[in-house]
Amino acid sequence: MKQRIAFALIIIAFAISGALHYREYRKSQEFSDTFRIQAEIEFKRTSLMVIYQEVLQSVVKELDAMKHGRIEAESQELSRLLDSLPDEIELQEAQP
Repeated sequence: MKQRIAFALIIIAFAISGALHYREYRKSQEFSDTFRIQAEIEFKRTSLMVIYQEVLQSVVKELDAMKHGRIEAESQELSRLLDSLPDEIELQEAQP
C-alpha cells in the first residue's frame, strides 16, 4: 500500500515538474518573441531615420541651390507638377 502511495506521489511530482518546466518554457518563448519584435521595430526605426536624414540632406541641397539661383530643370518641373496638383484635385472633386 505504501509503495503504491509513494509511486503515485512520484508520478504526481513528475507531472507537476513537467507542467512547471513547460510554463517556464512558454515564458521564455514569450520573452524571446518580445525581444525579436523589439529588434525588428528598432531596425525599421533606424532605417526610417537614415531615409529621413537623406531626404533632409536633399532638401538642404535644393534650398542652397535655390538661394544661389542654380535650380535644375528637374527641380523646376517637379515644382510645376506639385503646384498643379491641387488644381487637378479640385477639378476631380468638382466633376460629378
